[in-house]
Amino acid sequence: MDLFQILILGLIQGVTEWLPMSSKTFDSYAYILMGGDTAKTVYILLYLHLGTMVAATIYFRKRLIEILKSSLKLRDLKSAANSQFGFYFAALVATGLVGIPLLLLQKFLFEGLNTRLILAIMGFGLLFTAYLLHSQKGKKIHEKTVSQAGAKEGFITGLFQGLSVLVGVSRSGTTTTALAWQKFTPEAIFELSFILSIPTVLAAELLFYFADINFSSFDLVEGFMFTLSSFIFGYLTIGILISFAKKFNLAVVAAVFGIMMILASLAGVS
Repeated sequence: MDLFQILILGLIQGVTEWLPMSSKTFDSYAYILMGGDTAKTVYILLYLHLGTMVAATIYFRKRLIEILKSSLKLRDLKSAANSQFGFYFAALVATGLVGIPLLLLQKFLFEGLNTRLILAIMGFGLLFTAYLLHSQKGKKIHEKTVSQAGAKEGFITGLFQGLSVLVGVSRSGTTTTALAWQKFTPEAIFELSFILSIPTVLAAELLFYFADINFSSFDLVEGFMFTLSSFIFGYLTIGILISFAKKFNLAVVAAVFGIMMILASLAGVS
């Protein structure tokens, strides 16, 4: 792909990653419209997500250092289960329990699907995300803080996050929904959700790298450019968009884009 296309995809990833909408869906849709090779989509998504993972790591570096320091002081399973380390560890385990089987099932079912059908599936995935976001609105009692997040809360959040491997379903949309249902404050919801994205993306990168024998065939220079592009745009926009996501009804936005994709598939856009 040329530099302009790489910058466009990096911009899309850098913006949508911080909103409770599926960044992989918007990346994939833009890539399809650019005439990209669908066989390379997974690799491009991995490199794009690597960039925003680095951006999130730098943005939350102080909190990550605090979590690491507190984790080193844990002395038994009970204290670990009631810690933020317990939250993130349990969330990753639960994500794998739900996400890996769904990922394999999705790969088997979607093998060989044409572009129109893929667009329709992505559209319905966004509608599901819109439903999850809308369902948060009735949760008016938000009292739990970050310090109250432990393994139990992490496991529940991870079960929801595992659903985000499905086409069109947002990772941040599922996790913020799970945390809202567990009555966390808005500040805690966004911190826990976005810090959780760091080990989640890292685990996914390692899983795909070691499980996919064709991963190394993707051009490393081009992959680096995708990563650098999404990192730059992601780091520049993370603070602004997290604030934006707290104030606006993104369920409507997700629903509109979902309907647009379904209509595009019906109209034969490819």
